[in-house]
Amino acid sequence: MNLTKNIKDVGYIAVGAGVIGFQQAQVRRREIGSAATRRAQDARSCVQGQFGALRSQVATQTAEARTNIEGQAIGAWELATTSISGTAAGLGGTATALAERTSGLAERTSGFTDVAAGLADDLRELVEPVVGEARVRVEPIVGQLQAVPEHVVRVVDAGRSRVLGLVGFGGAPATVA
Repeated sequence: MNLTKNIKDVGYIAVGAGVIGFQQAQVRRREIGSAATRRAQDARSCVQGQFGALRSQVATQTAEARTNIEGQAIGAWELATTSISGTAAGLGGTATALAERTSGLAERTSGFTDVAAGLADDLRELVEPVVGEARVRVEPIVGQLQAVPEHVVRVVDAGRSRVLGLVGFGGAPATVA
């Protein structure tokens, strides 16, 4: 009977060792799962933080660029308008002064005043298309520059989605080849 008892003891030890081994494997599996979850959450936080910082930086830089370009365009527009207005006013003032100085001649040659007014009108007709053309060229550029931040945000969002998809946070789990 001693042999039967020994075989039973060996069987019980084998079953006990198997149960203990299985329990240890379960504990290890849970520990590895917890560690993987923590690492995934840390990676997600890091990626989201980096994208948030990048998005903020892009938005700030595009807003600054837009402000600078708009300021320069407005400054150029104001300078051109002021210069043209000043030139037209100077010519108008010059024509008026000339008319006052030559009042005696104007009486004798009344046609000169009409010619001076016609020249001022001609000058305005020449200058106004230039101002209009400058406006036509500058305004589309300002419109295009206003669309740049929206386009950059869309590109950053698409890149973010692509990276999150590759890391495994974009809804569908990432596959490893």
